[in-house]
Parts: sequence; C-alpha cells; structure tokens
Amino acid sequence: MKKITLTKPIENGDKKITSVTLRKPNAGEMRGLSLAEVAMLDIDTLITLIPRITTPSISEVQAEALPFEDIMAIGKALVADRAASGNGTTPKP
Repeated sequence: MKKITLTKPIENGDKKITSVTLRKPNAGEMRGLSLAEVAMLDIDTLITLIPRITTPSISEVQAEALPFEDIMAIGKALVADRAASGNGTTPKP
C-alpha cells in the first residue's frame, strides 16, 4: 500500500481528503481495464481504477476533478509498484 498526499484536498461533505492510500488492484478491480493502459498512465483508465483502489474511497467524479499532478502521482505509484514486484510475468513450471 502506498500513501499519496494530494496537492489539492478533495471536498467530501464536511470533510477534506488530504491523502489517499492505494492498494494493489486485484483481478476484479482490473476488470474491463488494460494493464498496458495503466502502464501508459492513460487518464480514462486511471479515473476508472482510482475509485476501486483508494482508501478513503473517492468517486469517479472526484477522480476526474483531481489536479493533473495528483492523478499522475497516483498513476506513477501504481506503475512503480508493479515494476518493483517484477515484470509481471508468471514463472514457467
């Protein structure tokens, strides 16, 4: 899990979200998304994925309103985490 401090807090009712914690997505959270598009930091893909893997949970509308630097920080953290865990290939038996 990786914590990202937001440059612009998200208004959530009377609370402000100043940071989000990302968890590694599982297969269900990746449903309908492309790993290649995540790796290329495709904005539409990130906006769909971010609500699925953040704590506290943020909506797609809130993800769309993230400043560019925040959505890129989240995307880069996802890519760096995947790179740190290997190349993503399954070892041959």
